[in-house]
Amino acid sequence: MGYSPGRTLGNNPAWKAAHMDRTARMVERDKNHPSVIIWSLGNEAGDGVNFEATSAWVKQRDPSRPVQYEQAGRKAHTDLFVPMYMRPKGVADYGATPQPKPLIQCEYAHAMGNSTGNFREYWDLFYSNPQLQGGLIWDWVDQGIRTRIPPAGVRQERPERTLLAGPEFQFGFRRVDKAGTYLAYGGDFGPLDVPSDFNFCMNGLVNADRDPRPGLLVVKRNYQYVHVKPLDLAAGAVKVTNWHDFTPLDEVLAGRWAVQADGAAVASGAIPPLKLGPRESRDVTLPLPPITPQPGVEYFLDVSWTLKANTPWGGRLGDEMAYDQFKLPANRRAIPAAQTPAATLALADGPDSVTVSGQAFAVQFDKAAGTMRSLRYRGTELVQRPLRPDFWRAWTDNDRGARLQTKLNVWRLASESWQVQGVRAAQAPDGSVRVDVDAVIPVISSAYTVAYTIFPSGDIYVAASFTPGLDTLPMLPRFGMQMAMPPGFERVAWLGPGPEETYSDRNEARVGRYSGTVDGQWTEYSKPQENGNKSGVRWLAVTNAKGVGLLAVGMPHLSAAVRHYTHEDIWNARHTHELSRRPETYVNLDDRQMGVGGDDSWGALAHEPYQLTAKAYSYRFRLRPFATAIDGAADALAKRAPKELPR
Repeated sequence: MGYSPGRTLGNNPAWKAAHMDRTARMVERDKNHPSVIIWSLGNEAGDGVNFEATSAWVKQRDPSRPVQYEQAGRKAHTDLFVPMYMRPKGVADYGATPQPKPLIQCEYAHAMGNSTGNFREYWDLFYSNPQLQGGLIWDWVDQGIRTRIPPAGVRQERPERTLLAGPEFQFGFRRVDKAGTYLAYGGDFGPLDVPSDFNFCMNGLVNADRDPRPGLLVVKRNYQYVHVKPLDLAAGAVKVTNWHDFTPLDEVLAGRWAVQADGAAVASGAIPPLKLGPRESRDVTLPLPPITPQPGVEYFLDVSWTLKANTPWGGRLGDEMAYDQFKLPANRRAIPAAQTPAATLALADGPDSVTVSGQAFAVQFDKAAGTMRSLRYRGTELVQRPLRPDFWRAWTDNDRGARLQTKLNVWRLASESWQVQGVRAAQAPDGSVRVDVDAVIPVISSAYTVAYTIFPSGDIYVAASFTPGLDTLPMLPRFGMQMAMPPGFERVAWLGPGPEETYSDRNEARVGRYSGTVDGQWTEYSKPQENGNKSGVRWLAVTNAKGVGLLAVGMPHLSAAVRHYTHEDIWNARHTHELSRRPETYVNLDDRQMGVGGDDSWGALAHEPYQLTAKAYSYRFRLRPFATAIDGAADALAKRAPKELPR
């Protein structure tokens, strides 16, 4: 069997009765279900005379609903054009000219693991062209089985299911204590030689317990029924569109606006009820207060729409159904913090190390390794593993499907290969000390330099530059640096999109001020993979229980992550319970990371704007050791820099 006309059963008249019987039984069974709006003839079964016959029968039996079949393409026996995993360009090309059939992708946006990148690229097209009507994400839920973790070295022959009907039934699963269990998938049961598809059936927006994944929030964002577009933000003028098909906006949703400054609310108000009919738009002027911008502060307008009452489908009064956020045109350049006149730095440049000491802090550089190996602040060590270049990531399911673990393996080797050519230290007239590290990465014949500028305040400016030495290098998974902080640094706070993980091609979260534990940033995917990243970070602070920690400030932004595992730890594990949690905290302070992709999980790459081509890169960020009780909160400290931070 196959798709070709000479092989598919769909084109073999001997199988007509079987095709007709299956289709007729489906229609007769489901004809009175109001939720059935389209009849499908099947999926991935070729095409031919048998599908032409079943399509004709369905149209005669129920002319009220359209018929679709993916393999029919644009032929007469499908009323819709329903391609599978068509890229946004193909979707755009179809909608560029008048078409006799609307396009609805029968499958797209494969949601396996850390996926659902570039989802907005599809929905910008769907909203802009009535011929392009959407698609069906593959798929909703992981096909996993909650199973007891077997003793070490023991392989499960059959799962201990938690499926149950009765008073404890919830989403098809018993409410059980998840401790000591995991969600099993292909290859977890039976003899080792039994073939399986590994975790390929774990491709849902929610896991098998129906716990949502971050990709679901992006889907909700793009599916929302109220859209707000800026007209004149300085004047508070926006356009509101009601995308409901039947419901006036004021009947179901209440709107509010708020202005926030670096995550702190400074003004808010209700939006008067808008009598906006289905698919109608209206210009609205919000009564925003005049803003006197403070130095280095970003101001955002948040618009939110919440339910006015409980709903039959489970929505509760006050649940947020839609939001938009816009950066306001209120800016004032940061003013460098004044340096304490009496503050000085001591520079000790020895044969093996460079040590720079100031009031309450000391930073030491290893000349042989070319790294910042120690940063002590008020007696607390902040560095366990030194800051080093990082080009790699633990591969996602989409990465594995595209075989990037092989194609991009040179960048894993590059992260481990770092040879220092020289370390120079010099004191500047302004009292700062600059330490320059020149290094090469032999495995890719490339140069990498890092310049550290230390100020008496304890601020350390880090400037990293990479120059590729080969024209044949593949794209980079990430360009950044990683360090590890000692055990005990378990709290993280940041200003940027959140609170969920974000990536360059999946970043529609609101900019705000967020905090939590390091473990709380971990996203549970069926197979451990790259997760927990935060793109567009203005600043990030990692602290211990005493409030002593390290602040990293982007210049202007960082892509950052904190976790208790190395890339190698994550990549080598089949399940999270197989990971050994390390006591130290690994901190990635990156310039950028390639997108996660999402068109499919068997070859598609992140879209070109979210790839990192092998070229010269450079970026800067500022480090500052601090103690909350003495220096103040991280958000205030982020604005106090010895030199101006460009926005």
